Amino acid sequence: MSLSYFPLTEKSVSFLRTHNIAMTPFEVYQDYLAIKRHFNSTAYDYFKANGKTKCSRESFDKRKDKYFFQKLARLKDPKLMLVYNFVESDAWIGDIVINEEALANYRKHKKFNQSLSYEFKNELRHFDSLSDIVQAEQRTHPKAIRLFLQGKLSLETMVILIDILRPISYWKRMLPEDQILEEIIFRVSKYNKFMYYDRNKMKTELKGVLN
Repeated sequence: MSLSYFPLTEKSVSFLRTHNIAMTPFEVYQDYLAIKRHFNSTAYDYFKANGKTKCSRESFDKRKDKYFFQKLARLKDPKLMLVYNFVESDAWIGDIVINEEALANYRKHKKFNQSLSYEFKNELRHFDSLSDIVQAEQRTHPKAIRLFLQGKLSLETMVILIDILRPISYWKRMLPEDQILEEIIFRVSKYNKFMYYDRNKMKTELKGVLN
């Protein structure tokens, strides 16, 4: 299997294969801090840091929101519950546990990743050609970015398209200092390590639909 050119390490593959193992509330707290930092910091990488942050059992025991970590630890898939919510926003633990929107975020990303090939091909039908995906004019977002902002293109599809077509340098040249573009690229760069897919298969799907 040829994986994404985003550097998937053995650690990230291991995470994706073992994300639904049982966790203690303190372990959930550790992952909460680490995954939160991963999605909000340019310098911190969850996998390079082995999911470690400066936290202690004592700091956990002093938190008034300990209950939410205990509740999240009872879920089947607490790690991906955190990932699929932090990729959407900088959420508080209480919101992740209580809000229906948090569960909807989890279900949305989980479902998409479970049917990745099918969903990817469906979203490709928004485009007429490969150039239609990436082509940009000065100060005008490419079609892929516009569709993503409109909610018609998933973050997963953006990860795969950027992986295969590698348009970032071109987009930055056409849209220098574009904050919207930079924010999307940042989200993609942070989320890609939590995805695991067959790059060759996706490349074939891409060419099959658009060639």
